[in-house]
Amino acid sequence: MYSAIFLWDRLGKNFTILPHGPALVGSTALALQVCYDAQVDTALYKCGHVCMCEDCAKETLNIRPFCPICRDVIRDIIKIFRV
Repeated sequence: MYSAIFLWDRLGKNFTILPHGPALVGSTALALQVCYDAQVDTALYKCGHVCMCEDCAKETLNIRPFCPICRDVIRDIIKIFRV
């Protein structure tokens, strides 16, 4: 496993290291899921990250209302319909 400093140098310092905590961090918002059972289809308001299914977003909003990507407070969720 690579050290954080090695990865930081190798990636060109283009990424922000978040404070330690129980957040999930994925390479892209569309790749991040909580349950892995349903399609990512819900945006988090107010940060706008699209990173989980509607059921997981509802549960996250009720239990621990923080975005798993940026840790901003989730004020509401918005169902996304792709055509």
